[in-house]
Amino acid sequence: FTIFWVGVNHTYTLVRPNSAERELYARYRLLDLATLLRQTTITPDAPICTEATGCERVALTEFTMPQSGDTRPVIFAHAPAEISMPLTVPAERSFLWLSPALDPQAWNWGGDGVTFTVQVRSDAGEATLWSRHITPADPADRDWQQAFVPLDEYRGQAITLVLATDPGPAGDDAGDRAGWGMPWLMRGPVAP
Repeated sequence: FTIFWVGVNHTYTLVRPNSAERELYARYRLLDLATLLRQTTITPDAPICTEATGCERVALTEFTMPQSGDTRPVIFAHAPAEISMPLTVPAERSFLWLSPALDPQAWNWGGDGVTFTVQVRSDAGEATLWSRHITPADPADRDWQQAFVPLDEYRGQAITLVLATDPGPAGDDAGDRAGWGMPWLMRGPVAP
């Protein structure tokens, strides 16, 4: 749900994201980060295999969770991958709404999971804003995860936003088919 209130000379919107109602929240979306993919720097830039097709380390696709049928567009990022994109953070309050997930097709491939990390590079330096390890061995991780990352500290600034995926603790990248689902820049503060 969304609550509006008016303060002295200000109007505020408090957004409490709910993935089941994500279409409703599209009106608060400032930017779908997938539209910036052509402007990104991808590290490493080498493909993940030698076949002629299907070996892109980073690409636009979609994942479908088999237990619910919930399909979302994703920025596919096979670990290790670092997607660096230029972004001017709006002057108004905003946050990232991300749905990181492992590709269901790879859940049983024997990998030890993927660490997802959101970083910002700015004039002030580099900062990690969010990080989480997701492993297919944990049943709770076999679904869309939710990450709400406030960007208030960077309001009005030109930054480099980094979405990184790294292999699990053993450094094993087998089955590390990861994706940043529904990567949206949202208007307003995140509800507590």
